[in-house]
Amino acid sequence: LLVATELVPLNFFYGTSSVVTDFYAFQESFNVTVRDTTAPSINAPDASFTATDASGIARTDPAVASYLTGISASDLVSSASVTTTTPEKLAIGITKIVVTARDAAGNQSQKNVTLTVLEPGKK
Repeated sequence: LLVATELVPLNFFYGTSSVVTDFYAFQESFNVTVRDTTAPSINAPDASFTATDASGIARTDPAVASYLTGISASDLVSSASVTTTTPEKLAIGITKIVVTARDAAGNQSQKNVTLTVLEPGKK
């Protein structure tokens, strides 16, 4: 009569887990490592703003600042930090920025976003 049992967890958690198998009188063990290899997902839609003067609109203007603060990223395992390449002043016309999100494991994603600045008085 042979009896085989496995001491295997139902779920492997983030990090390293030990697994022990017992087949009759022979025991083997090994480690299973679960790593975060998925980059965060970025939520940053294109946007448009009305210039506050002939040179454009400042990054600190409430409309732009609110938009930038609303940019977010989500990750399956940890929280993600977000940075942008937004200049201090957005000129009238189109400005392309890059939004970068990085999670605790160092996975990174980027998204190109178009910010359009309309002439003063136009919406």
